[in-house]
Amino acid sequence: MAKKRKTVRRRRSNNLNLVNVAQGFVAGNILTQGMFGVSPMTFLRGDMGVVGYTPISATGKTGGRPIEGFTGIASGTNKISLMELFGSKNSDSAPVGTKIMENLQANWLPMTSGLILTKIGFRVGKKFARPALTPVRRLLKGSGVTV
Repeated sequence: MAKKRKTVRRRRSNNLNLVNVAQGFVAGNILTQGMFGVSPMTFLRGDMGVVGYTPISATGKTGGRPIEGFTGIASGTNKISLMELFGSKNSDSAPVGTKIMENLQANWLPMTSGLILTKIGFRVGKKFARPALTPVRRLLKGSGVTV
């Protein structure tokens, strides 16, 4: 009878790495800028503070969360928010998928180079910042957060 192999359990870290979170945010920003033409926050919020925003009332009061007159991103642009993706009324006749494809065709090279340079930059930055981050790692050791 063959000898049964013991599986070696490897320990995995359940900590949140702040450097990886920052790298993910930068990569997400590059992708949303290239595909949708807006920052991640503008993509999620819609047109609050973007061209085409209609105030809540005629008095110019814009405080609070706009419900009436919320128009989505400005018509005639290739800027797309989450609102347009899920079928908000838009005065443009071009479908959202066409706008995304136009953005991808126009921005594929800057997006690709930005993602590659981000990966390389964070890898090099981690190497150079290692001496400065060592004391910070010691301080955060038991907190569940790493750097």
